[in-house]
Amino acid sequence: MAEYREPDLRISLDLATGIGDEMTDINGIRQGTLVNGSYSYSLGNLIVLGNSETVADEGIITLPTGVTGRLHVTFGNNANWGDCQISANGAVEIVDCMDANFVNTNTDTKYCVYDGGSGAIIKNHSGGSLTVRWEFKYSA
Repeated sequence: MAEYREPDLRISLDLATGIGDEMTDINGIRQGTLVNGSYSYSLGNLIVLGNSETVADEGIITLPTGVTGRLHVTFGNNANWGDCQISANGAVEIVDCMDANFVNTNTDTKYCVYDGGSGAIIKNHSGGSLTVRWEFKYSA
């Protein structure tokens, strides 16, 4: 019986500019894109989205709606981080986090991932601008 193995992934990225054009599997088949720190790709039914972006105080990142998945998010230079389970209705359950400053509510002076109504929201409530790095994995 043949053994199934997910294809290796190759990423094309210009390290000088941080701009990439595509991700291909070992056979050269396009699997996703990588642009300015943002990336997306799929492996079978698994979809992976991620980004590293500067977010102002009170700024938000809206995740895809209607899907259930796992989110890892880091605020600042590892100032705080958390892993969350996101439900299709937007409900957020914190699975693991750095400390009590990472919350699943929209709370001032905290690092927030919460239910925004129809989908999950990542919000910088730290009092200043910072880099937010996140990766969201879900099934199509």
